Amino acid sequence: MNRRDFTPAELPLLPQRVDAYLLPSNIADEVIAQCRAVTPRLLTYAGTRPGLPSIGPNNRAGARDATAHLIAHGRRRIVHLAGLPDADEAHQRLQGYRDALVEADMPFDPQLVAYGHFRVQEAEDAVARLLQSGVAFDAIFAANDLEARGAMNVLARAGRRVPDDVAIVGFDDSIGSAMPGPPLTTVRQSAFQLGWDALMALASGAPLPGRILTPTRLVVRCSCGCSPAGAGARDWAEELAERLGAGQGPLVDRDQVIAWTEPLDRALCAPHGWEQAVDAALEHAELHGWQAPELRGYLDVWAAQRIAAGERADQVAARASAAKDRLASLLEERRAVERLDRTSRLNSITYVIDLLREYSYDQSLEAVLRYMVNSGPSGALAAQRAAPSETIVAQRVDRVAGVGQWHGAAQAFPPTEWMQPGDVMLLMPIDAGGQQRTLVGVVEREGRAHLELDDLLLRSINTYRSVTTLHETLRELDAARSVQQSLLPTRAPQSDEYDIAGATRTARQVGGDLFGYYQRAGGTLALALGDVAGKGMPAALLMAACAVAIAGAMPAGLPPAAALDQIHQMLRPSVGRGQNAAVCLVYLEGPLARIANAGTVAPLLRSRQEVRMLDIGGRPPGTP
Repeated sequence: MNRRDFTPAELPLLPQRVDAYLLPSNIADEVIAQCRAVTPRLLTYAGTRPGLPSIGPNNRAGARDATAHLIAHGRRRIVHLAGLPDADEAHQRLQGYRDALVEADMPFDPQLVAYGHFRVQEAEDAVARLLQSGVAFDAIFAANDLEARGAMNVLARAGRRVPDDVAIVGFDDSIGSAMPGPPLTTVRQSAFQLGWDALMALASGAPLPGRILTPTRLVVRCSCGCSPAGAGARDWAEELAERLGAGQGPLVDRDQVIAWTEPLDRALCAPHGWEQAVDAALEHAELHGWQAPELRGYLDVWAAQRIAAGERADQVAARASAAKDRLASLLEERRAVERLDRTSRLNSITYVIDLLREYSYDQSLEAVLRYMVNSGPSGALAAQRAAPSETIVAQRVDRVAGVGQWHGAAQAFPPTEWMQPGDVMLLMPIDAGGQQRTLVGVVEREGRAHLELDDLLLRSINTYRSVTTLHETLRELDAARSVQQSLLPTRAPQSDEYDIAGATRTARQVGGDLFGYYQRAGGTLALALGDVAGKGMPAALLMAACAVAIAGAMPAGLPPAAALDQIHQMLRPSVGRGQNAAVCLVYLEGPLARIANAGTVAPLLRSRQEVRMLDIGGRPPGTP
């Protein structure tokens, strides 16, 4: 359950025929109270909440492992770039850092703790201050990967080599951590593992402890001083385990890899049956969320082991090649089915929107549910509160059973016959017009991998929730598009020092992106990027107000931060409820570029040596 999609307004539609709830820690108090009235089995994630059990990664153990790894490399002056001072996860990682020092009989030095606040820019500032103050250090354990990258940026500018002069280990194994620069050794926490362990804990029926800790794993790359191949003591099973669980997959251990590959090893050595063994190994990997293509790596290991054992190299190579060919064929078949399936889902979204454009919600509901089922899910459903309010009226379209109706007590929804073992039901509360609240959802069979597209489909229905609102929106969209297009420049200015280009292409009929070129006092050039959130004509008018505010601030000769403040003051009367604007200013002054950002995505600065995220920003202009 996600706070963004479920608020106290939807409490009457909260499914109550459940045994347990998994909730984000910051969900509204009213939702917590309603869930507690249904079942005492509540578990929170993404933080902690007083009085409720929670689940999360073992930050302390992960930090201890990271610091101990640096100590094993002979590093003795290890800086800890800590996170937010009041964040529990940052505190746990600091404690893990101190635990490793105690275990190594090394003193804790407060001078070696600096706060990077989980951000690139703050981490850069913290490491720069350490260098300027003359504090000696030969390693850094960063509380997350963004801080680690910030430290690398500053050390590169200071001429310090990573890992030769300063070894670095991060935390999170986020996207991009394996990229060169060098590849970052980091502590991996698995979202898949957290979800799996949470479900197992809730389904077990056993009392829930106050805190469930999911395991972390040190992912060894180059920034710590290890060789590119990782720790030399690791064998093929350990390395394969790491690759099988890459990304946000589960944490796979060596014993699981051995158990997975033993049947395949025996089959590959036999004259018959190896094809079925390859199929079974692939299905096992997919069922457990592993990176199935990594099975190719095991086939290389198997061939090398067989040849080393004295078997004929040509026969071994032929069998390994045949197994790889079968694996490639199976993977391609799956990708083809997935591409077709995803195309069908996306077409379904478009068609559903078209239905809602032409007909009212009530008129199109059954057609929408039927089309949703035809695009992939095993079932689709809609439910509403009926009079009296303690009952629910629901409709379900099933691929096998057809259309079914249900009317019963709210406590009995969803009915048990609508779900089979292994099914997943994804529900979204939507506004069906006026004060009417409705649940629309899909049922997925075990093994389906398109819940994110189901989510997009339900959000699309929510967006086009009533024909009246839709028709009003469509009439506004044409006018809004004309307004917004008129605000964008048709050509870029010429410059002897910079190549400048700008364009926008909206994914929908109307976009909120804004950009412009401005001449400042003294003849220097300014660039502005902006984005406006909102719908229809109100958003178009806010975009126009934003463009006027930017143009009005440019001739004043103010520095970029002061100009943003003036824009903020000018936009305050124009920003309505449910709206916001974001602006980034770039002043080009010869070889110098000055940047100020208020609410936009952090810009990237690319040089020959690196790509830096300029992690600067302030509140969106016009907000109270």
